[in-house]
Amino acid sequence: ILLIFYIPAIFSNAIWADEAFSVELVQHPFLEIIKIDSTDFHPPLYYLIYRIAYVLLGWMFNNNIVLVGKIVSIIPFVIMTIIGLTMIKKRYGEKTSFIFCLLIAGMPQMMHYALELRMYSYALLFVTLAFIFALDITSQQEINIKKLILLALFSALSAYTHYFACVACIVIYLGLILYSIYKKDYKKILSIIISGIGVAILYSPWLFVFVKQLSSVNNGYWIGPISWNNLIEYLNFLFSASNLFGNILAYFILLVAIIGLVKSLKQKDFIGLFGIIVPFATALIGIILSMIFQPLFVSRYMISGAWCFWLGIAYSLSKLEKKECVISINFLVFFSTIFINSSYLIDEIDNKIKTENNLVNLEKIIDSNGVFVYKSLHVQTVMAVYFENNYHVSYGFSFDQAFASAYGNRKISSISNLQQLKEENKKIYFVDNYDNLMEEAKDNGFLMENLGSYEIDGYSFYIYEGKND
Repeated sequence: ILLIFYIPAIFSNAIWADEAFSVELVQHPFLEIIKIDSTDFHPPLYYLIYRIAYVLLGWMFNNNIVLVGKIVSIIPFVIMTIIGLTMIKKRYGEKTSFIFCLLIAGMPQMMHYALELRMYSYALLFVTLAFIFALDITSQQEINIKKLILLALFSALSAYTHYFACVACIVIYLGLILYSIYKKDYKKILSIIISGIGVAILYSPWLFVFVKQLSSVNNGYWIGPISWNNLIEYLNFLFSASNLFGNILAYFILLVAIIGLVKSLKQKDFIGLFGIIVPFATALIGIILSMIFQPLFVSRYMISGAWCFWLGIAYSLSKLEKKECVISINFLVFFSTIFINSSYLIDEIDNKIKTENNLVNLEKIIDSNGVFVYKSLHVQTVMAVYFENNYHVSYGFSFDQAFASAYGNRKISSISNLQQLKEENKKIYFVDNYDNLMEEAKDNGFLMENLGSYEIDGYSFYIYEGKND
């Protein structure tokens, strides 16, 4: 039922810069996608899934590539809901299953990443499946080759989806080894290591590209140094709703779950703890790597372990077995998910309406053969998707190879001097993202006409038509 909340947001045409890159990249042929992606810092699996869906289903949706992308992104949530009602229910009972399905659909960040045109929903799916089979391995006395193979398979798929999804799976393997040491089950440790080697073998075709991408990151990356504020952001990420009351509800669920977790740990039951640790251990590894090499971790990279976390919470809550507790917990979780989803949906619909109205207004005043000029890469990335017939010129910055290749079908260029625009026999629109572009254009002899302020998916800017003095 909660997934019904997602339907209105599916039809939103608002996208941010990274989603715009996805949209442009998947319009290339399959081999070209892999080639372009190899110059970026992400593995290619999500883009290939998106491309397959667009090729097969695009005609059904009038070739609306954004709508197809949102449908592609929500599929893992539907699959995990089915898994929650079947595999989770069979393994951990009806209470855990019910709570888990509510949490993955309704907790903070969930709805956002269910609809984003990026790889995170697939990272969630593959990491969680790897975690489920890892739990199976811990619960069985005998070595189960089938479970080890499935663990390796979904870990490899995770690695092909996002590098920090791979890190989350490394956390899962380390957890398995530590648990086996605790249980003094040394034979199982060897089988887990062999399974890990299997992941490396499955990943070997991309390994050279990964090393190449990593070396390019060491030469400079957009992520800034990790600060104390970042650490607070990591701790708050999974509980960060669109308003304060949503945050409080999510934290209250955590506090109640801790009671059940303590009860489980007293019984030497580590399932809840294992799940809760996965995203935070992933963040810890990201922080350590950022300190050793180059800053390369942001809070959203924790998302791949989020369903493991909420499975751990659901399992812990199910350990509170008194009838009064069960009723209260079910009501708390259900109310929280409804409130958090409703708040997000209201914001998303508001953003959709605002974006679409602004685009309609812009289309009325913009010459389709005109030139947009930017000092902001993010704004340029998005506007180039919406205004595909216009020219889009970056001023004062250069874009990387992946961006240039993905947008190869667009009229994209860069300049180092605004005087170069005076040679253009087209209307020139300066997009001022509060970056003093208007002032610089005036200083270079352009007469500026203010065409108004606009907001596209949270990017606010003014547009000025520049005319030669």
